[in-house]
Amino acid sequence: MKVRRVQIEQQRAQLKIDSEMAALSIKMPKRRMKVERKPAQMSVETTPGTVKLDMESFRNKLGIKSVFALADEIGNQAMADVKEAISNIVSDGDYVATLPSNGNPIAELMRSKMLNVEEPTLYHGNVPDGTIKMEGIPGDVQINWSSHEVKISWDEYQSPVITVEPKASVNVELAKRPSVKITVVELSIPPETGGTVDAEA
Repeated sequence: MKVRRVQIEQQRAQLKIDSEMAALSIKMPKRRMKVERKPAQMSVETTPGTVKLDMESFRNKLGIKSVFALADEIGNQAMADVKEAISNIVSDGDYVATLPSNGNPIAELMRSKMLNVEEPTLYHGNVPDGTIKMEGIPGDVQINWSSHEVKISWDEYQSPVITVEPKASVNVELAKRPSVKITVVELSIPPETGGTVDAEA
């Protein structure tokens, strides 16, 4: 016995989806600042003071010494200096002789002289009236300042540059198309065998 059977084969559609994310880049241009500074300046103008001395009258009252008088004065001063030097040597000899024998008396003498401080004496005599004529002009100092200045300037403002690379995309493709296949299959069924059985008997 032959039997026909309908065989249906079905294939679903398959989609292939490729997506790509967008990449965003932002460039921020930097603004430049320019600073100009002008420092304060000081100018000083000075006028020095001057002193004028007229010593003509002083020289007239002092007098002009001759060569012989000047030689006598120098000779007398030299003799006085020699006498003072001899007196100092004798005094130093007596001082060294009275020191104890132990140690170095000469060194002790020199040490005492080095430690001896002689204060200079100032001359307190008065100059005769009208001897020296003096005329003084006071000086002057003028100080001028210029103001301090700071100037700040900026470049033009530039907006940020935004770039999308690559752009977002979605690609959809039909990988497998849908299909339905109907086939009639013919089968052979062998004939029935055996006998009929009566269950009630």
